[in-house]
Amino acid sequence: MTPYELLLDALFDPDRVVGADAARLLGGLGRREAAPALVRYVTECRYHAKVAAFEALARIGDASVCPAIRPRVDDPHVYDDWYWYGAKTVRAAAATALLALGDDSGAAYLTELADKHDDALYAWMAPAVLALGDTTPATAAIKARLSVQSLTGANERSVRLSDPGRLTRVVEALGLIGGDEAARAIAGWLGFRSRYVRAQAAVSLLAASSSQENIEAVAALRDRDGTDFVRIRATQALIGAGAADDASPLLDGAV
Repeated sequence: MTPYELLLDALFDPDRVVGADAARLLGGLGRREAAPALVRYVTECRYHAKVAAFEALARIGDASVCPAIRPRVDDPHVYDDWYWYGAKTVRAAAATALLALGDDSGAAYLTELADKHDDALYAWMAPAVLALGDTTPATAAIKARLSVQSLTGANERSVRLSDPGRLTRVVEALGLIGGDEAARAIAGWLGFRSRYVRAQAAVSLLAASSSQENIEAVAALRDRDGTDFVRIRATQALIGAGAADDASPLLDGAV
């Protein structure tokens, strides 16, 4: 069995994490012949992990799958078992994949989430939506709803800026928006309690603005953080921004 065939088989592994990882890898390969298997997966899988397969289908770019994806916007076919994932995020992932493929039939649902200021859009799906090209007027309109203010101005019932999972996605989205306003918001989370948030903040800060002040802040994080994970990501961010050519901190943390 070839590695590609192993990935197709792994989509339907009883371990939902294995299936999601297989979907991500298939999306990275970009092979159009994988689309039918991914469509079957998003149709049959009952767990929110299948969000990864919608992202894979968007990356593969075969618009012929749109008719098969459309029903998942209204009927996600998942157990709504985790309040921070569940049906809404799967529906939003399906709608976002459709937009990526030039089909705006799911835009109404994303607009509904935007009107409710729902974290399914303003946290979990924000990076994927912001990464879309302005393929349709509906896509441009939804992307315009994702501003620094709307992403960081969580309403009183939201845990968007305190839950590490949600906040990591918000920080990633702010890096995609870029600019000084986004950078100022990101910098405030370099000291957050979660290493995942700190690591994403290092990456997103330099993506938003590679000013000398921001470079120094990320370099300080690289040198002083207590976790290898953050030090490695900070080193990667500095190298990516052309602000460092010495990977020894990254290598030290990897051994």
